[in-house]
Amino acid sequence: MKLIRLTPFIALVISTNVFGAVYKCTMPDGKVVYNQTPCQDSSENKELKIQKASPAGSGSSYEMYTNLPALDEAKIKLSAKRQMEIIHKGDANPSDLKALLDAKKRFEDAHELATRTPRISLAGPITRMQDVRQTAERQPVAGCYQKAQEALVKWMNTLLDKMTGFMSGSGSTADLYASTKNLEAMDQEYDFWLSVPMECNGQ
Repeated sequence: MKLIRLTPFIALVISTNVFGAVYKCTMPDGKVVYNQTPCQDSSENKELKIQKASPAGSGSSYEMYTNLPALDEAKIKLSAKRQMEIIHKGDANPSDLKALLDAKKRFEDAHELATRTPRISLAGPITRMQDVRQTAERQPVAGCYQKAQEALVKWMNTLLDKMTGFMSGSGSTADLYASTKNLEAMDQEYDFWLSVPMECNGQ
């Protein structure tokens, strides 16, 4: 299985001539949206501060970072350790765990394809991601793997939100939304590895 690259920060290159303030809005139903105007009818109205870094390349774009909470370094290290332990179990992995890991790998491949696809052509790769997500969600697993399955599906849904938001959005706003979803997905991926039991007795 391809090993994930564990890095606590995500940078994206986007144009700086579009943004003023950006607001993270948590709606009453729990859905999170990002706007360039203050939130309306939301339970949370948090302004995200965008910081410019040094000009990159030709100087026409900058690396941009949001002030979202930093990923937990301790969780990153523990998750990496757990991932290596699980992968190195090899043939000792039960069929339910193999099915989850296979779904994760297929989703990673589909997502990687989507990230290399022009915005106008994303419908196909997104459909492929949705198909893998649906398979993972419906996969019968023992009770002790259900938490891991739920974490896996949550990670998939976040990356699907990223790609559909990017496809339907435009310019820097879509890039910013994608960056926040990337960060959320990274945190959820660490949660997935931590939720996989080292031993499962098929409860």
